[in-house]
Amino acid sequence: MGGRGGDPQTGPLLEKLPEPSCSSSEPEEHPVKRTGTVWTASAHIITAVVGSGVLSLAWSVAQLGWVGGAAAIVFFAGVTVVQSSLLAECYVSRGHPERGGLIRNKSYMNAVRFYLGERRQMLSGFFLSISLFGSGVVYTLTTATSMRAIHEANRYGREGQQQGAPFSTATAGGSDVYYMLLFGLAQAVLSQIPDFHNMAWLSVFAAVMSFFYSFVGFGLGAAKVIENGVIKGGIGGIPLASPMQKVWRVAQSLGDIAFAYPYTLVLLEIEVVGLIGAFTFWPLDIHFPVQMYLAQNKVAPWTTRWLAIQAFSATCLLVAVFASVGSAVGVFGPNRS
Repeated sequence: MGGRGGDPQTGPLLEKLPEPSCSSSEPEEHPVKRTGTVWTASAHIITAVVGSGVLSLAWSVAQLGWVGGAAAIVFFAGVTVVQSSLLAECYVSRGHPERGGLIRNKSYMNAVRFYLGERRQMLSGFFLSISLFGSGVVYTLTTATSMRAIHEANRYGREGQQQGAPFSTATAGGSDVYYMLLFGLAQAVLSQIPDFHNMAWLSVFAAVMSFFYSFVGFGLGAAKVIENGVIKGGIGGIPLASPMQKVWRVAQSLGDIAFAYPYTLVLLEIEVVGLIGAFTFWPLDIHFPVQMYLAQNKVAPWTTRWLAIQAFSATCLLVAVFASVGSAVGVFGPNRS
């Protein structure tokens, strides 16, 4: 699940489901040898949770203010811990009622099918496809924009300083189309590497990049503070023209923080992806893990544990709806930036 939270690791999620005659819901006669260690597992967790979505946290905290921003980060960190724990409980089931034994659900889709049935599996697959589509869009567009910005910055370093013109990526010339094609070509080449998702060094490299994201954000923030000579910001965040604009901006900020933890789909340059992330956050990250946990542990309705878990799910649903509305206003509203 956490694979959504960091850089997309889509292989395990899209694992082809076996035929009913050899369903993963049966005890394994020849189980796959597990070669992972604590270090490789930690690398996967870091990669999943600390993804490029952390780059949007500075903007979100600026909108919410020092108190609200910090509280939102802590709250959604707790949400990530809870939903990850619920999903981890569903990895190993107690076995087939007739055949017995332990069953390992090797993918998210397999777990949904085993606990909730094929209809729920198809529904989760719909949301998962939207999530992966949004992830592909955001990384393609953001990579193209970043490559063009680097190219224009280098050209400005050679020519612009002599002319005395200020550099701005917003007014820099050129098209992103060629950079998109170049990025797509690189993806096509890398996708031909056999067993690419099982390379141990790849997880370590991705974990290092996750820390690199954080250091980039910290470095840019520190440089700005040194340039201004003062730490800006306030308790209430950045003021806007009207109270309603502030409400929608808060909604967008909460969405950025929420989806930066489990998915890293939200990048500030592409607001529509925030809308996609808001649409898929609750069903994939909260609803299905909660329902699978309740089904596996046979939690009786209206007990204390059942009420607590349902309250957790309902709270996340309200946040997702609020963030979805705010993201929609940011995308389609007349004052979007």
